[in-house]
Amino acid sequence: MLIIMFNAALALLLSARSSSAQEDDPSTEHKASLLLPAPPSAATTMPLKTLTLAYTHVDPSDPMDADWFRALLDDINHSTETQDALRKAGYASIAAAEAEGYRDLIQLLDANQSDIAVCPSVAYIRQKGDYLPVSVIRRSEHYSSRGDGRALLQFCIITRADHPLSQWDAMSEAEIQRQIKEARIACPSSFSATGYVYPLVFLHGKFAVDPDPQQFIYCGSDDAVIKMTATGLADVGFCEYGALQLRLDELKKIGVDPEKALHVFHESNPRVQSDPVIMRGPLASSQDEAVRALRQQLSAAINKHCAQLGQSYAIEETNGAAYDELRQTVRHLDNLREGGTQ
Repeated sequence: MLIIMFNAALALLLSARSSSAQEDDPSTEHKASLLLPAPPSAATTMPLKTLTLAYTHVDPSDPMDADWFRALLDDINHSTETQDALRKAGYASIAAAEAEGYRDLIQLLDANQSDIAVCPSVAYIRQKGDYLPVSVIRRSEHYSSRGDGRALLQFCIITRADHPLSQWDAMSEAEIQRQIKEARIACPSSFSATGYVYPLVFLHGKFAVDPDPQQFIYCGSDDAVIKMTATGLADVGFCEYGALQLRLDELKKIGVDPEKALHVFHESNPRVQSDPVIMRGPLASSQDEAVRALRQQLSAAINKHCAQLGQSYAIEETNGAAYDELRQTVRHLDNLREGGTQ
């Protein structure tokens, strides 16, 4: 009887030790199941991000200034519809990133430090970040909308009415080259397509003019270019043709007769794509329903604030292909300056 009780107790002890060893062994199936992560709770969510909109304001005559952008962002952040679209796309709010100038804006874009940006078309071409244009900005009625994402501008070259270049059609090519080389040329900036890139390429192609003139006066705006040329502070001006038409009445207000002060040396056909609103690649190309709804809400908000600037201000849908010609023209100008021909 004692032997039977002893054997039973021994069996019970061995069984308990075997069970304990199985729980301590990390290679067992039971232990492996304990290492698997717990399923996420339905209440667990990713933290919402802040959507960033970058811009710069260099042209003092452009009403899309810092106050305009602040009002736009304030409206977006207090709009129930836009806030709902932001949250569904993973964003808590939208904030501004104001660059001090075009080069600062490009550096910001090169580093992909903004989700959206409103920028000059040449700055978009020169930046190396992951961005695509989604809208094109129309700032005046002097645009040619083609319905395929293109909103085209004209560039023009103006001279003082009493400058020899006003009679360029009677000059030899060599004389035109000399006159332009010696001229004080006013332009908005080197990031202006209508006021820098296209006029230089035209002058080189038409008259073999040096594509890197030495007497540039960077004025900051088309408005300043027109006034400086009309008042004799510059001999030649590069600007957008629509801006010239809008400024003629303003010249009269300061006592300048445009017909006596200015001569249009050249007026192009509509061909220069206007400035874009760009988005980082994933935002611009995503077909996710929430992201697409966010793009629509942001475009509607920008259009609403553009309309407050006047009937001529608006944005239209665009695409990367609409900027192909400008990209080729910028590359061509760069190659000319480097001594190439393409």
